Amino acid sequence: MRGLWDMLAPYVEPALTVGSSMAADIPAGLAGMAGLMFEGDTPEQAAARVESIGDQFTYLPRSQGGIENLQKVGEGLEWVSEKASDVAQDLTGSREPFKDIGSSINSRFGPGAATAAFIAPEAISSLAGFRAGQMARAARRGAHGAAGAPADGIPRLPHAQTVEGVHFGNAPGLAELDPGRYGTGARGAEASRLAAAPDIRQRVHFYLDDRAKGERGTGPHRYKATLQNVYDLSADPAGIRAQMRARFTNPQDAMINPGMVDWDSVMNETERALRQQGYAGYMTPQGQMPAAVMFDRVPVQPAPLGR
Repeated sequence: MRGLWDMLAPYVEPALTVGSSMAADIPAGLAGMAGLMFEGDTPEQAAARVESIGDQFTYLPRSQGGIENLQKVGEGLEWVSEKASDVAQDLTGSREPFKDIGSSINSRFGPGAATAAFIAPEAISSLAGFRAGQMARAARRGAHGAAGAPADGIPRLPHAQTVEGVHFGNAPGLAELDPGRYGTGARGAEASRLAAAPDIRQRVHFYLDDRAKGERGTGPHRYKATLQNVYDLSADPAGIRAQMRARFTNPQDAMINPGMVDWDSVMNETERALRQQGYAGYMTPQGQMPAAVMFDRVPVQPAPLGR
């Protein structure tokens, strides 16, 4: 049975990705509407919410053949999307007319009208098969999950780095670490904020200091790994966390808690943005204990202390 799947996967997985992406438009579109109607999102923020949730519900290929074929599909859709944008530019003067129209209607008539003018056309265009950007991102993210690194021919992210990490676990003799097992050892300080964010809960923790000896509850078995496509959250070169901090900081003239930062929301949305953009994880090398968080399976090698 496994051999049959290995033969079919390169052809079935791209179809699963496309199909799940289109199906994801339903919950993603509803979330975008809710953001506009009840949470005060701008159309641009609603679009980001739709895109982020759509990515989370999209199946990602595991096989190398599936990754490569999906990349070809993504390249074709990128071409179609680019041509469609050229036509939109010629007809309307904008390459993203839905966003421009939605912004204008939102400012003049409120989020209810913007919902109909922005989310609905976006959903229609999605169902017509024009989510080329998501297809390409899915191909990159699928490559990260399947191999722990970008596949040949798939471009690296602009701020991605490669670092060495150390992990302590309870099980001996592992060849890879499964993010789905998060919480079976020491869960870390972020466990409480992740309790309300199951979509981003899965993760694997690493120390960045080769001299690390672990902490209480981390397990006696030591592993080493090369961590690729990692974003430096301490430096934040793309300003991702800075944008989220600005978004979740109360105005200084607010009646309640002026200037207060909702750090749980900052980190949750930062992680969602990093996952959406295709990063395999992030690191905080300037923290009190330099560490990294990885979102996907990570190949490891046993590395007992003293070796």
